[in-house]
Amino acid sequence: MKHYDFMSISVRIMEKTGFNSVLIHRKSNNSKQMDSIGVRFTFEAERTTIERTDAKPLLLQSNEGSLADRALELLKQLERDVPISELAAGLEMPEEKVSVALSRLKKKGQALNVARGTWRYNIS
Repeated sequence: MKHYDFMSISVRIMEKTGFNSVLIHRKSNNSKQMDSIGVRFTFEAERTTIERTDAKPLLLQSNEGSLADRALELLKQLERDVPISELAAGLEMPEEKVSVALSRLKKKGQALNVARGTWRYNIS
């Protein structure tokens, strides 16, 4: 049996000595979707260093990650029931688009619609 995963890599912040990037697990045929991973690359004269970092700030400030990915990260970060208006403001997107993204997350079991217009990250 073949196994296919799809992961995107997006550079977020470039600097003279390195850059930050995020690995976003977009699709998997045979396993659950994994959380995004932040990675920092540092270049020095004699070596290159790669270290894991927090992906949340990179996802939230970027428009490259899908809206669903960014909405999920924001729900995780807030750790409470959140009105869609607050999510839309935090993501700087119209409520209608955020609503569609949240519906997709709900179908995947990643978000809960706890009341009309109020959402929460599904921990299970």
